[in-house]
Amino acid sequence: MARGAFEWRITIPADGQLPGGGVLPTLIEWADERHPADAMPNVGIRLVALAGAHPEPALIRSVLAALSLADAIKVTFAATPRLAAMLQTPRGPVTL
Repeated sequence: MARGAFEWRITIPADGQLPGGGVLPTLIEWADERHPADAMPNVGIRLVALAGAHPEPALIRSVLAALSLADAIKVTFAATPRLAAMLQTPRGPVTL
């Protein structure tokens, strides 16, 4: 894939479904060391935590561990997959 000056490879399954119902990351391999986030202005927003929920939390945790991301997101049980991002903003904490 490419957009502007950036090129990358991305792990999208043939069926287009998000990995783990959207709880697992979609992996991106950038073509070089440049990353679009490097050009973004600092507006004072910081990722504090990620939390996920899934009908099979143990499976999701094992995949995250295999990707060395076990500590990056806490995954609990829920009937349907969910993902939440907790951010610290200049106006206080926000959860998406």
